[in-house]
Amino acid sequence: MDQVEPGKADLGGVSMKNCAMLLLGFVLLGCNALSNSQVIIPERNDVFREVSKDSPVPPGSVMLTVKAEIKTHHKDFYLLESRNSPHGRQQYPILINIDGQQAFWEMPGMRDDTAMYDELGDVTPEGGKGMKYMIEKKLSVSPGRHQVAIALPGDEYGKKIEITLPQNRPSLLEFKPVYEQGGIGHHENFLHGIRQFDVYLNEQQIE
Repeated sequence: MDQVEPGKADLGGVSMKNCAMLLLGFVLLGCNALSNSQVIIPERNDVFREVSKDSPVPPGSVMLTVKAEIKTHHKDFYLLESRNSPHGRQQYPILINIDGQQAFWEMPGMRDDTAMYDELGDVTPEGGKGMKYMIEKKLSVSPGRHQVAIALPGDEYGKKIEITLPQNRPSLLEFKPVYEQGGIGHHENFLHGIRQFDVYLNEQQIE
């Protein structure tokens, strides 16, 4: 597993899509920091195809459902945050790459006000007012081993994993956020930003 932790790189003047591609390039190359250097990613278009839920899977392929989610603070929550930040907006960008083919998606968001404390009085990871983003995509892809990379340009975070898809049955790939710790007691909470994605394949954690 390789991942790029959230940082403070200056990406001013770079579109969010280009920023995502730049970040993903560093993830694929195994780098641990961002820079403004040009990264060229060989791109393919024959690895997967986005399909609807009821679409038949072509012979030799299997259905892969990809789910991802993240919660962020509202827009302008932090006074010094860049005006270009996607935090708290209606959509949050995410980029995925499978074996060299990539897709740039926008995760739709909705206001979320989960209780700050659970029944035991502990701070909940997604407790508080914010924006919750979720996406679900269905892909037609060949069974077997694949290299998968995911990038969140809004948080300068990326991760690369390897998965193996079984034949003759659909698979589910999920990216679930783990947030940074902070504040009094150093509790994990979305207001501190994402630390990493935990990854599940067919409901079994693999990263």
